[in-house]
Amino acid sequence: MKKLLLALGITVLLSGCKVVADIVISDADEKQVGLQYYGYLCDSLNDLPAEDPRSQAITTLGKALAKQQERRNFTESDFTFTVIDDDVVNAFALPGGYIFIYTGLLNKVANSDQVAGVIAHEIGHVAAEHYKEVMLKSSSLEVLSQIVGGKSGAGELAKNVGKYLINMKMSRNNEYQADSLSVAYVAKDGTYSPWGMKSFLDTLNVMGSSGGNMEILTTHPSSEKRAEEVTRIINDHYSTAKKEGNGQLF
Repeated sequence: MKKLLLALGITVLLSGCKVVADIVISDADEKQVGLQYYGYLCDSLNDLPAEDPRSQAITTLGKALAKQQERRNFTESDFTFTVIDDDVVNAFALPGGYIFIYTGLLNKVANSDQVAGVIAHEIGHVAAEHYKEVMLKSSSLEVLSQIVGGKSGAGELAKNVGKYLINMKMSRNNEYQADSLSVAYVAKDGTYSPWGMKSFLDTLNVMGSSGGNMEILTTHPSSEKRAEEVTRIINDHYSTAKKEGNGQLF
């Protein structure tokens, strides 16, 4: 058990009969979990080839926005952007900077400002280390140790943890923080308008009322409330930012 704890960078405090473990998942550990599940997803989902114009456009947009995030030991080169050819309206990130967006979502957005808002939101989850929090909630010490240590069966364990990560709901605070970071990244980049995030949330709200294959609504809080908060953030901090108006990305 001692070796297992050391492998995860765990500090153990003894208090009477209690053992309190302070687990620290390194950036390298997080990237390892993300990489293993990323490979599994690319094998099991219909991802577009890198030379597809949609993949190229999303990667170019994503890399530009990733330059704006400020997580230590992460640069735009640590982020990978993948488009899934599926009618599901969804986007998500994996630990370590692997970001997926579905053609079903791309077909619903009105313009490139909205795409930028969605991608920047997912970058925000990675930059704010939300997935480290989720990993600690989802895994036992043994599971995490096997994954990051590359032990036998680690790939299968990473798949299970990855499935949990993309299907679970982030906390309300984490979602609002990712929205706030999305606005900041888009405004700092200057190519797109941060108002695209607000209009995308308005679109989600309308689509949610009419039904459809809206997986994104099952893992996120109220789009209406989020749109109100995004409006407040833009008005308070980015009132001079570019207004909406960019055309289609493709």
